[in-house]
Amino acid sequence: MRNISVFICYHILSGVLFAVLFSFTCIPAHGASFDIEADLARLDTVVANYQKYESQKIARINRLKRDLVLDGTTPEERYAACRKLVLEYLKLNPDSAEAYALLAENVARLGHIDVCRTEAKIFQTMVVIFRGDEYKARLMLDSLGPVEKMPVSLRQSMALACMDFSIRSMSRTFGTSASADRRAREVWLEYSPYVQTDSWMYYYYKTLLHDRSLTMRNSVIRLLSYRISQPSVAAASLYYALAISFAAGGGKQEELHYLILSAINDIESANLDAQSLVRIVNYVSNYISGRRAFNYMMLCTRNAYLYKDLGRSYDIISAHSHITRRFSDELVQRSRTLTVIVVLLVIALLANGLMFVIIEKKRRRQTRLISEIENKNIRLGEMIDESRRMRLELKKSNEKLSAEIEQRNRNFIEVYRLITSYVEDEDKFRKSLFNLITAGKTDKVRHVLMADVNTERYLQGFYEQFDKAFLISHPDFVDRFNTLLRPECRITPPEKDRLTPELRIYALVAMGITDSRSIATFLHYSPQTIYNYRLRMRRRACISEKKFAETAACLYS
Repeated sequence: MRNISVFICYHILSGVLFAVLFSFTCIPAHGASFDIEADLARLDTVVANYQKYESQKIARINRLKRDLVLDGTTPEERYAACRKLVLEYLKLNPDSAEAYALLAENVARLGHIDVCRTEAKIFQTMVVIFRGDEYKARLMLDSLGPVEKMPVSLRQSMALACMDFSIRSMSRTFGTSASADRRAREVWLEYSPYVQTDSWMYYYYKTLLHDRSLTMRNSVIRLLSYRISQPSVAAASLYYALAISFAAGGGKQEELHYLILSAINDIESANLDAQSLVRIVNYVSNYISGRRAFNYMMLCTRNAYLYKDLGRSYDIISAHSHITRRFSDELVQRSRTLTVIVVLLVIALLANGLMFVIIEKKRRRQTRLISEIENKNIRLGEMIDESRRMRLELKKSNEKLSAEIEQRNRNFIEVYRLITSYVEDEDKFRKSLFNLITAGKTDKVRHVLMADVNTERYLQGFYEQFDKAFLISHPDFVDRFNTLLRPECRITPPEKDRLTPELRIYALVAMGITDSRSIATFLHYSPQTIYNYRLRMRRRACISEKKFAETAACLYS
């Protein structure tokens, strides 16, 4: 439903134009700092390329037609397809919009979808309002009934249609009288409760009908800066509302600046139901040259003809009359001053040349300064990004270092716990031997010394602690070592943090202890056992046996 509101809302700017004509009297312009000529130059470019934007819009609609299935499996799907096409055509081709609205109503009727059928009638009413047929539009609005009796989901769309109709009607009935002001406030108070307060339509209608204060202008400008994409109908509508607001306060330059931005968004959005260009020609002609005004007016005439907007025709005729009268006055003036112009032309050319040089120098200087500022901003941004990246890396490094320190502390404690246990047991063992010798039980002493129970237990604790400490420092050791073995010979540790004797031997090799005797001493194996394990691993290798030992020793080099 919000898409409907968007399109209704924007076309209202056309009608609102007439409702606020009373506020556009000849008031001196404010001291704004807008570059109006640059704005108009941009508008000239957009006007010259209007066909491109319309072609892009038609291409989008054609793609949508290919994607949409009008003969969907359910009435809801068929209605949704028609609805999308109505919204696409609403501001471009009223005939097509009306045709799809009728088709949507028929689909909803056959499918017994009453809400959708009512929405389709609102679409048809919108088309009639856009065309300026007030009598038919009034009949259609009356047939739809009051807003408060509409389904909740359709009340905003109906309220927007009613406000737009009222605005267009006011421009014809009241003109610039005080009654238009009073009626505008009444319309806003009647229909504003049905408009979502967080939508751009709320700010748009409130500015046009009720509130043109500085606070409201700032709210609209913030909305355009942060939430409204451009080009779009929404942006064109809000810029138009700003122009109307400034016009009411006598800000001619501000008015023209925002009218130009509105017209640019209209054309780039392929919106044929637009009034910004007509208003530019009619009310700010001091800034518009004859040729430029003619180009703008021809586009307005074409749009009104294609859109069949009867209401807009009066304003276009007025604009044509204004341009013709101005052109006629210019011809008379030129005929009277032709001789003077010839003389002044040389002076003007020299003056223009000098001004051009000055302006060009200033422009180049500004361009250079802007370029320098942009480059500094880029470098500053890069430095900020680098600083941020370094802080993140430092944080990660600190976290990793803290984890490593914590783990090493645990390993340190485990090692010294193992040593303490060994010293304690050794002390107990020594005392027990002393007691046995004192008691004269030498045979039992000999038997205890021959036993190997404590040594085996200490070795298992030593191996367990060695495995944990090594795998913490080299978590990928098993995967790296297995890449040296044939797939069928690869080793799977019995537990997650334990190593097999073979892996334990080659862990020492990877740490730099490569001779078998040192490994045997470290692990308390016999040298022959170490040799046998290493020979077995070489024969399982997927590389040359001669290179196996060297490669294993270089796993972490």
